[in-house]
Amino acid sequence: MPVSLSLDTPDESFRLDAAGRANINPMFDPDALEHLLQVVHPDHRMDILAHFQNEPFDGERRGHLVEIFDPKLDALLDAVWAPMWKNATDEEVEANIYGMRGRATVMKQRQEMRDRHRTNPE
Repeated sequence: MPVSLSLDTPDESFRLDAAGRANINPMFDPDALEHLLQVVHPDHRMDILAHFQNEPFDGERRGHLVEIFDPKLDALLDAVWAPMWKNATDEEVEANIYGMRGRATVMKQRQEMRDRHRTNPE
C-alpha cells in the first residue's frame, strides 16, 4: 500500500540542522520549509527537500517545486516561496510580475502589517 505524502499531525521533532538550512536556496523561507517538511511523511521528506537545496541531492539537481498534489501540503508551500517577493512593490505583487508562489502569503503579511500600523501607529 502506498504511503500517504502528508501526516495527520505535524512531526515537530523534525528540524533542519544548520548545514541543511545553509544549503537552502535563499529565495525560500527555511522556517516555512521546515514547517512544511514536518507535515510530510518521513519517507518523502528528502525528496521534497531536494527541490529547495542549492547543492544537488544524490548528484541530481531538482527543479523548483511549485505545486504539491496534496491539499494540506500545497497550502503550506506558498509561505516557502514568500521571500521571492521581498523586494517587489505592492503594485508588483498585485500584478503578479513573477507569476510564482508566495504572492498570497506576502499580500496577507503586508495587509496585516498595514492593519497593525493603523491600529497601533507609532
